[in-house]
Amino acid sequence: MVVASLLMTPIAFAQNDSKENHSSNKPAKAKKFELTGVVFAVDSTANTVTVKNVKGNKVVRGKTEVVVMVITDTKITKNGKVVTLADIKIRDIVQARGTLDGEKLVATKLNARSAKFELTGDVVSHDTSAKKITLTVKTANKIAREFKTKQLVITYNDNTKIVLKKGIVSLADIKTGVRVNVKGVAEGDAWIASRIAVLGKIKQSTNTTNTEVKTTAKVEITENGFVPSTVTIKKGGTVTWENEFTALVWPASDPHPAHTGLAGFDAGLGLVKDATYSFIFNTVGTFGYHDHLNAAHTGTVKVVE
Repeated sequence: MVVASLLMTPIAFAQNDSKENHSSNKPAKAKKFELTGVVFAVDSTANTVTVKNVKGNKVVRGKTEVVVMVITDTKITKNGKVVTLADIKIRDIVQARGTLDGEKLVATKLNARSAKFELTGDVVSHDTSAKKITLTVKTANKIAREFKTKQLVITYNDNTKIVLKKGIVSLADIKTGVRVNVKGVAEGDAWIASRIAVLGKIKQSTNTTNTEVKTTAKVEITENGFVPSTVTIKKGGTVTWENEFTALVWPASDPHPAHTGLAGFDAGLGLVKDATYSFIFNTVGTFGYHDHLNAAHTGTVKVVE
């Protein structure tokens, strides 16, 4: 019995050793990534999508820009429809998931949606045959904000909803001197309007007397910035800002972040929704200001005698 016991011992050891070897030979589990962001570039030759403003799990955490590789098995959709890489455009909002292969992010799924824009602008020209309107952008959401104060070409089609106004009764009347609000989608370099609403004709500047200049002015603060962005008041007049946006805003004198352009012109810790801030302008001049929490939003107060 002793001999039998001794003979069995090596066999048991060999079995244990085999289990240990089997366990250690298991392949490492591939790391998975998930992210959302904005398409910055598409390379159809390399089959890659460069994504900026990245948010995601720990594999991509801390990175502001990544390159996602698309392979044959990658499922690509856009606006709920199956598409190819060629349909993915700059500014699209994307969600991607997949695995980390060495240093490469290989997508198994890539879901995109067209970037929606909204802006207000003044018509520079209107080509009715080409269905294109060139605007000088006054205010815009974050998708079109880079074009603020610049010119942008908007295209429209038979599906675009046109909202006219008294005195502007047809598309042909949307011409130089008319202000419009436009909503639509950005497809790469194409800005396609789904809705164009006429706001009215731009008031042409004229020589005014001091009695025509108001002593009070109101500025609404929206997600797109200050409306109107420029006001003119008499010396000693008051400008009041009201926050119509859900986020905190903070109007203050230029420059950012010192606020030293006009002493005292500073809303302190900011304004919650529906809160107001007023400032009396006792000095003649032109004073620039901004939202301290979003310095891309700017405005101007002109003070005259």
